Amino acid sequence: MKVTGKIKDDILVLYLEGELDHHSADATREAIDNIMSRRKLKKVIFDLSELTFMDSSGISVFYGRYKNIMSLNGRAILVGINDKVRRFAEVAGLYRIFEVYQGEEEAIRAMEKGVPVSR
Repeated sequence: MKVTGKIKDDILVLYLEGELDHHSADATREAIDNIMSRRKLKKVIFDLSELTFMDSSGISVFYGRYKNIMSLNGRAILVGINDKVRRFAEVAGLYRIFEVYQGEEEAIRAMEKGVPVSR
């Protein structure tokens, strides 16, 4: 599992690549939390376009980060949900709590406007 990111203004964009499962969940959680706390960012876009697999441990990473972001009065968006993880994300309820957009630019526009844009 590889986590990389960039910062655009006050928005953290994280790119997740590989398999997010019980073997990689703790390290992924720690990496995301470290980036967020070091930079004091509370607007986060998770790009899942290169995520090839996710199990329940991966889902818990997203639920925990969502909870942390919301406790900061922040905002969390998922983008690029590919066919390999789409069904699992739907069943696990990620679509119910996260805003979901097709791509990064659309999500950044939504963040900058402060309200969801039409999808």
